[in-house]
Amino acid sequence: MLHIFIGYDAREDMAYEVAAHSAKRHCSVPCVITPLNLAYLTPGKYWRKHRFEGNQMIDEIDGKPFSTQFSFSRFLVPHIAAANNITDLVVFVDCDFLFLHDIQKMIEFVDPDVAVSVVKHKYHPQNAIKMDGVAQTQYHRKLWSSLMVFNPTHEDCRKLTPELVNSAKGSYLHGFDWTESIGEVDETWNWLPYHSPTTRYSYEEPKAIHFTEGGPWFPNHQNVPYAEKWKDEARLVKHAAFNWNHIVDFSK
Repeated sequence: MLHIFIGYDAREDMAYEVAAHSAKRHCSVPCVITPLNLAYLTPGKYWRKHRFEGNQMIDEIDGKPFSTQFSFSRFLVPHIAAANNITDLVVFVDCDFLFLHDIQKMIEFVDPDVAVSVVKHKYHPQNAIKMDGVAQTQYHRKLWSSLMVFNPTHEDCRKLTPELVNSAKGSYLHGFDWTESIGEVDETWNWLPYHSPTTRYSYEEPKAIHFTEGGPWFPNHQNVPYAEKWKDEARLVKHAAFNWNHIVDFSK
């Protein structure tokens, strides 16, 4: 059973629906899709504080802007997996992805012995604003955390306790200062419109599109590359005949 956790932000509900549907539709093995929704995280799991300046969220730990409701909670995925006795590799992915191929094929090429595997992007955004008008910030290893394959039994992943995730600076978490055990995923699984390739990749067609600067669910991003493929998937979502929305127990 493959467990896939997808970040959920109420502002991007349809993006989540499409990411989940496309991952499930292409997956060749049984998979459980779980929205990483703050509404499901008990006070004992996530209590990190933030404030708003307009529509911009500001982290109270380091005073820096962040863009989604799951910016920090994503690092709880190994803890949640371990609490549910999940010992196999688990996937976290942002909600602004569209899967075009079987995610299990990505897993088959991941080193199972490292703590986490990612696409090691060299991404330097030119715009100061993204998505629906929130700040585009630059930081070390930017976008590495947008798609992560965790080994929940690895000692470094066990460091990611609720206490750490709720208190560490964003740069520590997203910069992967908590581990030196980082494997690599081919960039075709985290393909950035307008930017990819940023690193070495297999020269095949993209297998997953990451609309990191904004996707066609936002009015001002209707014509981004691969928008029509996303809209095709969105039409399938509206007629989905199977139940893909499973949830693991966040209370453990």
